Amino acid sequence: MGTKNNPQNRGKSNTKKKLNGKDIEPILIVGEGAKFIGAKYSKTTNIICDDSGNPVPWKSIVSEE
Repeated sequence: MGTKNNPQNRGKSNTKKKLNGKDIEPILIVGEGAKFIGAKYSKTTNIICDDSGNPVPWKSIVSEE
């Protein structure tokens, strides 16, 4: 049946990403004039940052699978 509530009609759900062999999960980053989805390692509070110490946006992380 063609309803919006049918799980088979929905797109691919949130897939897990990995970085350096560890699972990561999205988090909301709110700072000085910035509000975006970032990432942290699962089961920790360690935010994933670039070389200069800035949080990396979720959409720019490429999974290692």
